[in-house]
Amino acid sequence: MKRAPKDRPRILLVAPATPERAALEQILSEQGYPVVPVGTLEGALEQAGGPDCDLVLLDRDLSVGEASHWLARAQETTRPASVILIGERPTPEEAIEVLRAGVFDFLFKPVSSQRLLEAVEQAIENRRSFVQIMSLSERLKEANQALGEQNESLERERDLLMKRNHDLGVLNKIGQGLLGTLHADEIVNGAISKATDLVPYDLLALAWVHGDRVWGHASRPGEHGVLGAYQQTTQERARLLAAQHPRRVRQTILREDRREIEISLNVSGRRMGLLRIMRYPGRPGFDAYEIEVLSALANSLALALRGADAHHEAESLAVTDALTNLLNRRAFTNALDREFKRAVRYAQPLGLLMIDIDHFKEINDRFGHQAGDSVLRQLAAFVGQSIRTVDAAARYGGDEFAVIMPGTAWGQALYAAERIRQLVWGHTFLPDCRDYRVTVSIGVAQYKGQTATTPDDLVRDADLALYQAKTSGRNGIKVAGFPGVASHLAASSAQSLSR
Repeated sequence: MKRAPKDRPRILLVAPATPERAALEQILSEQGYPVVPVGTLEGALEQAGGPDCDLVLLDRDLSVGEASHWLARAQETTRPASVILIGERPTPEEAIEVLRAGVFDFLFKPVSSQRLLEAVEQAIENRRSFVQIMSLSERLKEANQALGEQNESLERERDLLMKRNHDLGVLNKIGQGLLGTLHADEIVNGAISKATDLVPYDLLALAWVHGDRVWGHASRPGEHGVLGAYQQTTQERARLLAAQHPRRVRQTILREDRREIEISLNVSGRRMGLLRIMRYPGRPGFDAYEIEVLSALANSLALALRGADAHHEAESLAVTDALTNLLNRRAFTNALDREFKRAVRYAQPLGLLMIDIDHFKEINDRFGHQAGDSVLRQLAAFVGQSIRTVDAAARYGGDEFAVIMPGTAWGQALYAAERIRQLVWGHTFLPDCRDYRVTVSIGVAQYKGQTATTPDDLVRDADLALYQAKTSGRNGIKVAGFPGVASHLAASSAQSLSR
């Protein structure tokens, strides 16, 4: 059955006339969306700023710079449509740049029907929230204009219009602040600091379910205990509401005496958080205008926090290995360079472990690549639980790991290496083949003033020690520059390990 979307949102499909475009158009039309195909970017730009255009699907082979330039021009209109890019998967850096330019979402080819329709619904909901905020801004502007036109208006009405004019300025400042950062703490703290100029209150708490974060503010100093309890209940309420179906819970809940209000922070139909504001007894309740202003603020915060989450996820992808969740090679290089400079500046030792799985190719050949991936993930977990919080673990290569150990000389590093070696030796990595033992070889190196002069030297020393451990029979540890002290720790069944 075809579904008729609310208010029949209009979609521009910007793509060359190809069978792929026809397929996308058919999927959307079957769901009741009016689709207007456009062949050129300029033609799309002319229509994207129109009042009846809600969404632009941009399916063209564009560079990041071209896409950002087009998005910047599209954002110049008073009510720009939401934009979804369709194409190849971008790098994390490219994703961050295009998110900053204003894109709402990405779809990677080939695009499934379900993913397409989900993204379209979310983008249209995002546009509606934006239009709601813009409508409030326009109404406030109109009210300000009416102030100059009605010379004989009553004093009370004039004061109300002046208040709305002031609130418009505050909302604009808050909006500018939200656009100026992609960090959640800065977004919320900046908005809270200005919210008291909009609506007086005694307690405010904002809980964001994604990441389980909560912020708060009290109008009176010394109310840390009261505010802490209010933040906790707000966080609990946010989790409760997020678990319920959106249609079963009102977006705005006002207590009977009107001195406490709850506003859901919604993004694309999902309840992502909760804004709660309270006034103490003896103060008037929130009126309809104040509720409207707070709702607009909540919508702006929800969209800004969603953008901050997307930015944080993109940054995490840029430094994290997807399989093991450890630092990737580039992040390891940056961390080692930073810690090496600190060690030189403060004349402190710096330890480095290079860890390699023995006969890893045999694991892939005998048991399959899925088993190999499982071994890598389990080993990454062992490395993580064997080091300190100040240490940094990374996946250095295919089956090779590295651990940076600030303030650590070779003796402490050797102790940590042996702990890892024993954990690996005593663990059954492949439950379906319990007699197969996975082992590792480890190279240990240190910087202590007179040794390595660059980070690359330290890596070279650890690699050489690792090579010595490999050639000495594996399942052992070697320390760079200390061949007599380095341990070759093989089990009694060493012959079976020398595969």
